[in-house]
Amino acid sequence: GVVNKSGGPDRNFLILGGIVTSLFGLLLILKPEIVALLLSLFIAIWVIFSGALQVAASFSIKAMGYKMWWTRFLVGLFLFGFGVVILKNALSVSVALTMWIGIMMLISGVYYLVLAFTGKNLG
Repeated sequence: GVVNKSGGPDRNFLILGGIVTSLFGLLLILKPEIVALLLSLFIAIWVIFSGALQVAASFSIKAMGYKMWWTRFLVGLFLFGFGVVILKNALSVSVALTMWIGIMMLISGVYYLVLAFTGKNLG
């Protein structure tokens, strides 16, 4: 963006994107625990909101005469409760998420190494 002196329409976007991406990268490197905690909080709020919507929707479909409305109600209650548990244990959740991501990366890495050394596609 800085080198592109022609003033193209994407120059300012490139500069802003570069600055924001660089700052976010520095945040990830210097304070990974904050990013992990924020991710856990975001997931908790999302799950709580989804649960509340499911509960509200269950009453709407009950009013329309659906007999299985209570299943949506129970799912909504479960989601809401699960979101509260995540919110109360956000740090533990962030550690668990990090471990699961690490496991996924380990499995992917082994898969790619097998592909590299055997030349065979396992999938």
